Amino acid sequence: KLAPTLLAGMPAIVKPATVTGYLAEAAFRMILESGCLPDGAVQFVSGRLGPLLDKLGPQDAVGFTGSADTALALRGTPNLLRHSVRFAAEQDSLNATILGSDVAVGDPEFDLFVREVVSEITAKAGQKCTAIRRILVPQGVRGPMAEALSAQLAKVTLGDPRLKEVGMGALAGAAQKRDVLDTCALFADEARCIVGTEAPRLTGDDLDGGAWVAPTI
Repeated sequence: KLAPTLLAGMPAIVKPATVTGYLAEAAFRMILESGCLPDGAVQFVSGRLGPLLDKLGPQDAVGFTGSADTALALRGTPNLLRHSVRFAAEQDSLNATILGSDVAVGDPEFDLFVREVVSEITAKAGQKCTAIRRILVPQGVRGPMAEALSAQLAKVTLGDPRLKEVGMGALAGAAQKRDVLDTCALFADEARCIVGTEAPRLTGDDLDGGAWVAPTI
């Protein structure tokens, strides 16, 4: 969202989600301190927007990532409708990856499938809107696929992401950790956990109390 805005020569106002707001603020501060953008090209709002949406006009644009309910509420803002303000939303994505029925264990496509799933689960601790949420494979390779994913994820080291040997860091905060674990608990009545542990082994110093969740399938 930020890149095309800057390429179009338009200033951008960034409003991050509350749970990850402090991370966005740290990244924003690095942008300012680098001097890579002209003054005012990017602005940052921490907290509620207030009446900002009521100040927009027909040459402005709003980009949103989040839930469908929030997107609907924002899209229905009278001022946005009155002035035909462009509104684009990425909402409630449930991305899946599907293994074709013609792929067998040992095929290059099988190994590529495993690598991509492992990457999506561990990159940003799996917390990005485009991450794979569902893994669909033919019944005949379900067992081998589970074993392959278990073996590869077992090699992933959790801990301080500044360390070279660490392949996965923590979630953004305690609230996000609770949300992830509560959601996993909802699946317990209908699904079997094939990968995951409640007490992952960590690499690094002073990591107690962090929002650590092991890769879980």
